Amino acid sequence: MMGVEVVATEEVSWITPVGFQREKRAILERCLSGDHAAFEILVRENEGRVFGLLYSLTGNAEEARDLTQDTFIRVYRRLHLYDPQRPFMGWLFAVARNIYRDSMRRRKKTLSLEKLDEDGTLTLQDREVDAETAAIESESYSRVWEALQRLDPEQREILVLKDISDLSYADIAGILNVPEGTVASRVYYARRAIRNLLIEA
Repeated sequence: MMGVEVVATEEVSWITPVGFQREKRAILERCLSGDHAAFEILVRENEGRVFGLLYSLTGNAEEARDLTQDTFIRVYRRLHLYDPQRPFMGWLFAVARNIYRDSMRRRKKTLSLEKLDEDGTLTLQDREVDAETAAIESESYSRVWEALQRLDPEQREILVLKDISDLSYADIAGILNVPEGTVASRVYYARRAIRNLLIEA
């Protein structure tokens, strides 16, 4: 594959992280030069993460798919505004966040999450469970969902970006245009707020 650095031994071949990043950069550069085929590759490689973010925010798969499509339409139209010196994923998630917030202005949104870890980290579950476990987790989910609805939008958003999308503090800082210290503080207080709400329930 052109542009990909491959390491080979007698037993295995793999793309190194350096080669992988070079390939990503090459695709992005082609997009910036107006290559439509490269943009299709860019969409395929990133639509899953964008969909995951938007699904976590909306709690609705169909709506998340629509917003994901809207996100990449906006990205296509505004790609010339992207600064190549900044991380692309941060810029892409910022576009998706703005698409979501635009939709929030049109109607009230809900957030669907499934678990609160002991350390206060919100995570999604994707596994098979028996009926008894499912019933217990369903009750826990309801409690978490109700608590999330009582959080202010800023706290909900920061939990989704950090604990669901698993973004770094640096990435979130770029998306929200705030210092990393502010991100860390918001995450801390949002986790504490939802823990307190669950204790009170």
